[in-house]
Amino acid sequence: MNPKILRYTLFESKSNSHGGDKRTAQISELLENLSCSWERIPTGMETPKVSLNFFIKVLRNISLFIKVFFIIQRCFHPYRLYRTLKLINQFKGIFFSGGGKNSKILFWESTKSEYTFILPYFRKKGYKIIAFPHNLESLVPGQKSGITNRPSPNWFMEEIKIFKKCNAVFAISFEETLLLRQFGVNALYLPYYPENSSFNYLMKIRSARVKKKYNSGNRKQVLMLGSAINLPTIQGMIDRIDFFEKNKLKYFDLIIVGFGTEQLKNTASNSNIKIVGEVAEEELSKILINTDVLLVHQPPTSGALTRIIEMLIAGVPVIANFESARSYYNVEGVNVYMNNNQLLNLLKTNLKIPPVPPKPLKEIQFFNETILSI
Repeated sequence: MNPKILRYTLFESKSNSHGGDKRTAQISELLENLSCSWERIPTGMETPKVSLNFFIKVLRNISLFIKVFFIIQRCFHPYRLYRTLKLINQFKGIFFSGGGKNSKILFWESTKSEYTFILPYFRKKGYKIIAFPHNLESLVPGQKSGITNRPSPNWFMEEIKIFKKCNAVFAISFEETLLLRQFGVNALYLPYYPENSSFNYLMKIRSARVKKKYNSGNRKQVLMLGSAINLPTIQGMIDRIDFFEKNKLKYFDLIIVGFGTEQLKNTASNSNIKIVGEVAEEELSKILINTDVLLVHQPPTSGALTRIIEMLIAGVPVIANFESARSYYNVEGVNVYMNNNQLLNLLKTNLKIPPVPPKPLKEIQFFNETILSI
């Protein structure tokens, strides 16, 4: 009998959303293929109902109370206090009411540091903890520790200490897997690959791109795609808008699409820079079919970009700066530039439709074996 798994994630299983939701959708599909059932710990934004009786029960476990008090004291901020109380409320059914008794495996898919005080109590109750960091939070520019409030990267060892408490940590990038192993974390590599419905959607775009006459004329459509709530993404977009403005690239149309990117409209004055903002799936399909190349530019950060492999499947060649190409170096269809001169040369090159990247079967098999063995 395959195990029932308890999952804690802030994300939804949505293949047509941002990278966090896409990773959760991938994990859900892998579990379905393993015939593993799961129970999700609620993460709704309802006001936490924390009763006096609940705090009396917490006080009975004095070490838990001390840790909770430490979190609240060190991170005292109305929003963080709210999230901490809400998290305690979510877990109280597990620790005080026998909830989750049919599960002894926790998938920890939202690895924010302010929630980590709860991990030792899962271990105490015999849970095996498997973490799925979307990136190393301590290495994301501007990200602060939810425990000590230290800025990145000064709380890197805090995060390492947290991951050492897990039975396994499935990292999304090759580089992070190796780095975590060097610090004694049981890190395993599980690259992102879109689940079936998303894969089929992307293949339809590829088919349409193959059928249309590929644009090798005087003008090229360069697409930047991503969510503005991701700080490295928005910083990279602003940087490339400035690059297009200064270089007056009149033979290229820079199209910027994604949630929240409307805020960039005031940063672009050239008519060949178009800030589209968030679009529906049908409109995105039209844009991708007519795009000549996806441009990705980020400052140094962590994780791996889900949109790179998705664009390769869709038949869109990718141009990425060195920092953005994490886990995709030497992948056919991903063209890496080190400076702006190299970018200009790549933009002038007629890049071909890349081959469909293969599914990471070896890594998926290793994931399956690890879950079943645990």
